[in-house]
Amino acid sequence: MNNAHNIWYALAGDGGNGGNGFNATAGYSNGGNGGNATNLAGANNATYGGKGGNGGTGIIYAGNGGSGGTASSLAGDAWGGLGGTGGTGGTGGNGGQGGSATTAHDSEIAWGGSGGNGGDSQSAGATGGGGGNGGNATASELNLAIAGQGGSGGQGGPGGKAGQSGSAGKSSAN
Repeated sequence: MNNAHNIWYALAGDGGNGGNGFNATAGYSNGGNGGNATNLAGANNATYGGKGGNGGTGIIYAGNGGSGGTASSLAGDAWGGLGGTGGTGGTGGNGGQGGSATTAHDSEIAWGGSGGNGGDSQSAGATGGGGGNGGNATASELNLAIAGQGGSGGQGGPGGKAGQSGSAGKSSAN
């Protein structure tokens, strides 16, 4: 996870993907979280939180997706990072949380990151991984604050149910 703090454009690094597990006990290998980004520049300079890494595969349990990084901008657009996708496995991993976005300027947009999709399950009767929740968005009253969408649930294994979808984030004025 690489954080970014800049007076111009700020683009934080993405989280790494979780490693894959190849034996019965492996697979809790979660994706790394995306880096957080802060921008102190004037108008029209965007800020992007890093994407969460994807969860690793696992024979029994797959890893979860990492969270998207937060984005905070004094004057430019702010984009929260996307949540990582849950890994595929006997039981699919959950999608990561979308990153939140905040902007303080009167003419810019805050976009919350979407939650990651849940991973598919392969074991009989197993429920798919849950989708991650969308990130919140906060902007001034004159701006647009667009909350992130929740991720979709993964497919269930044979005879199993699909995972629950994540909830959308909340938008608010600061």
